[in-house]
Amino acid sequence: MSFGQRLRGLVLHGNKPKKGPVVSICSQEEFATFVQREYNRSARTGVPFFVIEFHLVDLDTYPEIAQDLLGVLARRLRTTDEVGWCGNDCIGALLIGAASMEAAVNVAEEILAAMTVEPKPVYTVHSAQDGRGSDDGAGCGPGRGAGGSAEGSGDARNGVAGSGPGRGSGAMRSSEPVGLREKAKPAPITELKLMSKRAMPLWKRTMDIVIASVALVLLSPLFLAVALLIKIVSPGPVFFKQERIGYAGRRFELYKFRTMHVNIDHDVHQKYVQQLIKSAQSSDEDEDKPMVKLDLGKDPRVIPFGDFLRKASIDELPQLFNVLRKEMSIVGPRPPIPYEVSEYACWQTGRFDSFPGLTGLWQVSGKNSLSFRQMARLDIRYSRQMSFWLDCRIIFLTPAVILHQMFEKKQIGAQEGSGG
Repeated sequence: MSFGQRLRGLVLHGNKPKKGPVVSICSQEEFATFVQREYNRSARTGVPFFVIEFHLVDLDTYPEIAQDLLGVLARRLRTTDEVGWCGNDCIGALLIGAASMEAAVNVAEEILAAMTVEPKPVYTVHSAQDGRGSDDGAGCGPGRGAGGSAEGSGDARNGVAGSGPGRGSGAMRSSEPVGLREKAKPAPITELKLMSKRAMPLWKRTMDIVIASVALVLLSPLFLAVALLIKIVSPGPVFFKQERIGYAGRRFELYKFRTMHVNIDHDVHQKYVQQLIKSAQSSDEDEDKPMVKLDLGKDPRVIPFGDFLRKASIDELPQLFNVLRKEMSIVGPRPPIPYEVSEYACWQTGRFDSFPGLTGLWQVSGKNSLSFRQMARLDIRYSRQMSFWLDCRIIFLTPAVILHQMFEKKQIGAQEGSGG
């Protein structure tokens, strides 16, 4: 068995570093639990925490680098800090109580300086800090100094504090593992919270595949009829694609049947939603406004028959393809638009702790009659209490909710038409 294989067994046995004690290293799942705990604590208190990722590239090729690194970590880190896997050939150090990004970068540089084996690994420092307060505790609103990263290597001291570049997504900048001795390079945005996430439960993924596949087959005539209807009543594409924020802050393209005219101005909706969320963040909860849709009633932007498709939620059916692509689930929070998330307090990013869904606890608990904060709490509750039977209950209640929604909107439309 190679050193890398033994090391992945959680504790370093044999081949001890030349100096110092041997460090116990958590599994990826255990380390994820520690990161999630600190993320939740930071959301409540506003106290920052930092994670240093050391990219080892290839443990089996360079085992002596991992030996040396673990020996230094055992001597340098405090007993309150944690060390664990962030992935294959990547070891993370969770710094609890570090004062600033600069201090965390200094720790990373000191660890590299104390290493005696060459070449030295590349590191990335992630942070969650400087949050906004809310009635649920202090937060760390994305893109508002909520998080950042610094990157460096054994011969490149380029660590600098940063702010979350993924404004509105809850995302932090990170780096892909790069070659030893290479200067760390900017890379696609990844998520700090992704470190604390676990895979979708097997029962849930199985349910998604079965339901989505069966539904697509049974509803194929309806898909064809709706596509022909849209083509007849309005020039332009059948489907509407829009960027949304999903699990762990990941961005993806959501599919819908197009129910609005092409090239309409979306600024009105953006301002309306942002103002709704802002007012909820700044007001007392008993003054929160319900999340009434902007297009309630007659809307000139909607194509003929589009209002019916929206009331009946038929326009959402193409998201079954998102479910098969594992971007969404049948049950989960509704995925928000990036400009909505730009107004979130940190605790509200807990909506991204589970995969977004076609239906969810919020939809069957009152939906548009509830305020934004109530929606966020219900979505977070679902993430924490997710179970097979809860999903079944939500799916069972959804058709009745859609029928009630259609009837309710019809009543409102009749009142508006009569001047009531």
